[in-house]
Amino acid sequence: MTSLKQNTESTTRQFTRRYFESFDQTKLSFLHWPSNDQAKGAIILIHRGHEHAERLIHIPQEANFDQYDVYAIDMRGHGESEGADTNNLVMEHFVRDLNAFCTYLKKRDGVQTEDISLIGQSVGAVVAATWVNDYSPKIKTMVLAAPAFEINLFVPFAESAIRLAQKAVPELKVKSYVSGKMLTQDAERARTYHTDTRITRDISARLLIDLRDTARRVVEGAHDVRIPTLILVAGDDHVVNQKPIEAYYDGLCSEKKELKLLDGFLHDILGEKERRHAFNYIVEFI
Repeated sequence: MTSLKQNTESTTRQFTRRYFESFDQTKLSFLHWPSNDQAKGAIILIHRGHEHAERLIHIPQEANFDQYDVYAIDMRGHGESEGADTNNLVMEHFVRDLNAFCTYLKKRDGVQTEDISLIGQSVGAVVAATWVNDYSPKIKTMVLAAPAFEINLFVPFAESAIRLAQKAVPELKVKSYVSGKMLTQDAERARTYHTDTRITRDISARLLIDLRDTARRVVEGAHDVRIPTLILVAGDDHVVNQKPIEAYYDGLCSEKKELKLLDGFLHDILGEKERRHAFNYIVEFI
């Protein structure tokens, strides 16, 4: 267990970096903010693609999660987690990692599944939704911020071209076109997106294709989801398309579900300049 120095002035709540072994003994990293008092539950944060858990360290403080144990996992191959040196990553790895993490938290920290609120952003939101779809955990709530059910590839027939190229070159990488200014209007956060050496700017073609296929399956299976779900949509999001998000929301069979459109927001909802509005929705919902 390693104590880390906070690297944002707005974040004063202390956290530690910890590690656990996933289903295949891969060593994964996560951050933990203990509650200030007897915990009302646990919140698990899952970062967006390309990034890592420390990009989320402003959230526990700014969202006023003091009464919750908060965890933020470095997805496999991201941040301080192992697994970056493989070309075989698929969405199932991330989903099984999340399942293993929740099992670990129950054994190690006594976190009960029914007390978990899951907050995922972009690709992290797809991981969360897939876990809920495939494992049917009885968690407290699920919050999906700008879920990447369909990434906007811009170029016509790009998906078909990538699929064909990946068959010819299995280790093919696809470089992200996304810039910091496309993600957030927070100038400092946009700047650090380009200076943070732990942010990866490419993705394996295999993983990109599997993300697309998995997301389609999850959207089609939304009718099996009955846990309370909040979906946040960025009004000016040019990274993901909104129609699949709306289709997923419409298909949900949850008695309690909400979809909030954040006008003027870019894709990085939880890191946007006016993110306090998103946090207000999340806190109220949880």
